[in-house]
Amino acid sequence: MNWTTAGTPLARSPTGGSPAPPPLSRDFHRLWGAYSVSHLGSAVGAGALPLVATLLLDSTALQISLLAVISGLASAVIVLPLGPRVEFRRKRPVMVGADLLRFAALTSVPIAAALGALTYEQLCVVAVVQTVGTIVFSAASGAHLKHLVTVD
Repeated sequence: MNWTTAGTPLARSPTGGSPAPPPLSRDFHRLWGAYSVSHLGSAVGAGALPLVATLLLDSTALQISLLAVISGLASAVIVLPLGPRVEFRRKRPVMVGADLLRFAALTSVPIAAALGALTYEQLCVVAVVQTVGTIVFSAASGAHLKHLVTVD
């Protein structure tokens, strides 16, 4: 049986068994790295915001719960109209823009804390921006991944 990918035969695996899969492109590895860094930033931000609210702003349990609720509800309202805009744009710039937006929002927290200007409202805005950025990045990266990886 002659296995092919885009007209070129696949190399046999070193054990002589089934053919080796085609090599993944450099763009795929860059996407994988960007996705990893993005998820790391999201995880740090998601864990840090409630801690900052508790330790620096002496927020109550209700306020910390509201922080999660506000970000979820607001992002659902904001992301719904963004769907078609993400769909019909080039995916890579959308992903970069979403990550830069999240980075700027999360960076504003330690800067405001250092200046003594950090507020609970700012944390709510940062949580919403972070959630929206995560959803936009995930939507664009899924579509971009389909473009990078062949069906075979």
